[in-house]
Amino acid sequence: MAGLVRGVTKATLETPSGPTSSVATTFFKRCLSLLISAGLLGLLAAGVFSAIDWSHVQAKLMTAEPAWLAATFALLLLGYPLNTYRFAVIVEWLTGKPPAFMQAMRITWLGSFLTLSAPFAALGDMARAGLVKWLMKLPLGQAVQSILFDRGLSMLCLIVLALFGAVGEFNRALPENFMLVQVAVLIGCLAVMALVLGGYRHVPWPQNRIGLFIHGTLQSLSAIVLEPRRFLVQMAISFVNVIGYVLAMTCLARAFDFSFDILNLILFAPLILLAINLPIFYYGWGGRETVMLMLLAVLAPTATSEAVLAASFAYGILLIFCALPGGLFLFGVSPKIRKDIGTS
Repeated sequence: MAGLVRGVTKATLETPSGPTSSVATTFFKRCLSLLISAGLLGLLAAGVFSAIDWSHVQAKLMTAEPAWLAATFALLLLGYPLNTYRFAVIVEWLTGKPPAFMQAMRITWLGSFLTLSAPFAALGDMARAGLVKWLMKLPLGQAVQSILFDRGLSMLCLIVLALFGAVGEFNRALPENFMLVQVAVLIGCLAVMALVLGGYRHVPWPQNRIGLFIHGTLQSLSAIVLEPRRFLVQMAISFVNVIGYVLAMTCLARAFDFSFDILNLILFAPLILLAINLPIFYYGWGGRETVMLMLLAVLAPTATSEAVLAASFAYGILLIFCALPGGLFLFGVSPKIRKDIGTS
């Protein structure tokens, strides 16, 4: 894993005039900034978690209904073919040639498995870029773009869905200040995206590897976002993912003997999934639980904090178990690629 991350980072960031040492320093500083951000979020979340009876959470986890846990596991597994399809169509848009579905599935699932050994999702994404380069034989630039677009378009679609959800929240007698802040942040994100996609053509990008890569990436992203059919495909995939999350959490609520307000869960699900998909978290841990507890009175007014936390922990644990079978795909790659991937 470490060898893969170093290789992808060096090939992506190194310029002809820049020494490898400065690249390593820059990469270290960026990683450090992410860790600091995660630490600050942890301090913020500490106040929320301080009132939790952790023995009650543990007891809840031990009394979960196995049948509902199995149903949740099956729903999470169904997400892999769906997200493989998202990745496959992105690769087709970038290269003009559709990849073999099972090859795309291998990269998606094996990428999730490799992410288990990364401290946060950004490093897992870099590992996936290496997989795309080595297994699909794509140029490094297109491999990195495919992963950036896979995560970026997913986040963009979730922002749009969260904005629609926020409109519905105004009719649900929810805290007005929270909704206004939520809408402002979401609109701000879309405005920044629009500014970037609309203004990148007017920026004098440096004529080196990084400048050309950024310009080409924004050009390709603009072509996808501004093409209605392509963007609607991504929106449909994200919407199905939201419904899958709602069904999974409903099953977990049954497993831990409480219930969600289904309409509020649907409205807030894109926001929760945004927190899960932030690249600073390890498989969404921390961000998911913080959002769930902050919205406890809205999502599950009759449930205890401990029951909702147990459900969220179970969701994270089942996600990890779903990723583990991805390691089986390592048996289908050559020893040289296995060595390059950095597996032990």
